[in-house]
Parts: sequence; structure tokens; C-alpha cells
Amino acid sequence: MKKEIFAAAIVILFSLSALAQEISYNNWAIGNGGGLSFQNGNLIQFQSQMACQDMGSTVSDATGNLLFYCNGTTVYNKNHAVMANGTGLLGDITGGHAALILIQPETKFYYIFTIDKYADNDGLRYHIVDISANGGLGEVITKNVVLMNPASEKIAAVWNQNQSCYKIITHKFGNNEFHVFELNNSGLNTTPVISAIGNSHINGNYGQAHDALGQLSISPNGNKVALALCYSSLFEIFDFDINTGVLTNPLSFGAYPFAWGIEFSPNSQYVYFTQWTLHKVYQADISSNDSSIIIASIIEVGNIPAAGQYSVGYLSRTPDNRIFIAKYGYGNLASISSPDSAGLACNFDDAGITLQYGSSTAGLSCSPVFLNEINTLKENNPYSFNLFPNPCNGNFTLLKRTVFSNALIKIFSLQGDIVYAASLNDSKLNEVFETNLQAGVYFISIKSANGELVNQKLIIAK
Repeated sequence: MKKEIFAAAIVILFSLSALAQEISYNNWAIGNGGGLSFQNGNLIQFQSQMACQDMGSTVSDATGNLLFYCNGTTVYNKNHAVMANGTGLLGDITGGHAALILIQPETKFYYIFTIDKYADNDGLRYHIVDISANGGLGEVITKNVVLMNPASEKIAAVWNQNQSCYKIITHKFGNNEFHVFELNNSGLNTTPVISAIGNSHINGNYGQAHDALGQLSISPNGNKVALALCYSSLFEIFDFDINTGVLTNPLSFGAYPFAWGIEFSPNSQYVYFTQWTLHKVYQADISSNDSSIIIASIIEVGNIPAAGQYSVGYLSRTPDNRIFIAKYGYGNLASISSPDSAGLACNFDDAGITLQYGSSTAGLSCSPVFLNEINTLKENNPYSFNLFPNPCNGNFTLLKRTVFSNALIKIFSLQGDIVYAASLNDSKLNEVFETNLQAGVYFISIKSANGELVNQKLIIAK
């Protein structure tokens, strides 16, 4: 019994640690002067100095307090002032994934990755911030170190809990090479794992359709990578091994002229994608891993009325399991509130979120992926579960793949205290729980009689 309690405690502590890192990306400085803060199931807006035409990046501390943000050329501290030595970064505010901020594990240092536009001469570079400098306002202590050149406007990262590192995925321009770098507590390993696979990213029309352009995303279960090739009018999906950094099994679908944004649903079953000038939002079911079946599943789920040539932009999965869609030049964002649901049940809303500050551009915020624990354990665990809805008001339905006996559900606070516990019904596949818990972020543990343990984050919003 003591061994079981200790093992369960270790799992909870590891998961809470990952959750604390995930909370570090609950603030987004976006567009021209906008800001979104996802706090305990609530969306709060703030005014920022962000000025980015595409995807900037924002980082906070482990409790969700803003630290700094970057638009590809300038770094702003938590007071929305330019950070010490925070100008002159050789990225570009139109550099697609213009900035990505990652925490160097177990240190006071943060890496900022920036990309030049259209595979231009400055390529992919990194910069280092010491957040302890200037009384916690930070300082850029290393700047403009070339990591890869030429580079497409694509970069994303995923946290590997087993190896305690980030895997950083990007794509070289002019060929078909993915480069995967690793950031751990010793720093950045600048020797990448290279996978030459899929279509080459080639020149197009500079300033228009060009294969340097297009979003790159990692699935919440860490098993897939998807990207858009704007000039080639294609979307591609690959298998990804989070431990080795190798990409395999390419599949593609098109033609979609001006292929632009692509993002995974929280359950990793669907991708949502857009075309830069054609204003539509599509969903595809990718669970079959078969191109013809995926193509047959594609459905238009939304349309963003256009005041001009451009409107629909990049997509970002939110900390509360929605998907937001940037709308270029608008005072609001489109949203998908039920992205794990098929077809029109995903609940696309063009009016989505009205911005209290600033305006939307083509992107939102570039943040790393933290694996959805229930999805990563599902394939090896016959007793898999899902929750609906999540976020919820304190009442939720537990969906089970199969029934079994002597299983317990426990809900933990972020401090690790048990705040709710119950036995699961031996004969029901679906059970409704009414917790009466206050709004906030919680952690669910479900343990079966044979020792299987499944964990998932629960968000309560009231």
C-alpha cells in the first residue's frame, strides 16, 4: 500500500510540475496592443505593447504572472517597457512564427527564437534572457546567434517530460529537411536531428504565396506534426517520435491555394486549417492515418466574412481547450468552442472574442505544447477516459471505454490536496459527477484495481 501511494504521489507531482510549466504560457500578448490572460477558467484582457503582424510569444512565471513577450525584433518586460538590451533582434514582425520563448529547465534563463520573413538572410536565430537581472525585469544577455539559415517561417516546440527537455521542430528552406533541436538544463544543443521527408519548401512569389509561409503545429499527444505550404497549396501531416526527434510517414492533402494556418484539436483527432485569402475554416479527421479517408472527411465549419483581401489567419489552441483564429485587421477573434466534436458540432463562431484592446493581425501567440496526459496514456491503457465538458461549471461527465470494478476518481488542487473523491460505477460507461468545487484549475487522477493510473487537467469556470 505504501508503494502504491508513493507511486501515485510521484505521478501527481510530475504532472503538477508540467502543469505549472503550462501555466507559464497562460498570458498572450497579441496583434497590435492586445492581450489575453487565461486565469482559473476565466478570460481576462489586458493592454500590451505587442506589435506583431504574425505570431509573437509571451511567457509568465509558474503562477501565471506575466514576465515578458517578444514580437521578433523587440522584447518587452512585465511592465510593458522595452527590456534591457531588448531591441535589435534580427527577426521580423512578419516572420510567421516570429518569436518562440522557451524556459531553459531548472535555470533563470529563457531562450527566444526568432525567424526572418520569407526565408530572408537573417534566418533562424536565438537570444537568451536572464530574468533575474534588473530586479526581475530581465535583460537580453545573448543576442542574434544563428541557428539555421535559410529557414522557413515555421517553428514549434513540445515539452518531453521523460527527458526533461523541449524538442524544437523547424524546417529548413529550399529542401525537405526538418531540423529538431533540444533545449535542456545544460542549454541548447545546436546539432539537430534531421529528417529529410515530405515536400521541399520552395520559392514562390515574394510578398505573396511562398513556401516559407504557413503554420507548423504539434499535436497535444506529441505524436503528430502538421504544416502548411503556402505556395505549393498543400497541408502535410507526419508521425513524430518525441524521444528521438525523428519524423516519419508523411501524408498530404490539397490543393488549397494560399494554405496558411493549421492546428490540432485537444484530443488530437482533428486538424483545423485555413487559407490566407479565401476566408474559410475547415476541419479534417486525421485519426485514420489514410490520405483518402482524411480528404473525404474534410468539411467547412466556418466562414469569416472579408472586408478586404485578407481576413483569416493562424489558429492557436487555448489553455482552456478552445481554438482561437486570428482575423487580420479586425477588433475580434473567431473561435471554435468544442474543437473535439465532429463537423459543425465544433461550434465555430466568427464573432468569437471581442478585443478590449488593440486589434487582431494574422497571428496569436506561439507557445510550446505540453502533452495531454490522458491522450499519451490512452494507447497503452485499456481503461481510458475522457471528460466532457472541460472546462465545466463543476459538473462533468466521465466517458469510459469499458466498464470495470473497484476504480476511484480523485480530484487534486494545484497544491496537491485531495478536494474530491468517489468510486466509479461498475456497470456504466458514462457517469455524471457534481463536485461543487470553486472555479480554478484542478488535476484528476483515476486509478483502477490493477494499478492503472490516468491523469488529466480539469478546468472549472463559473
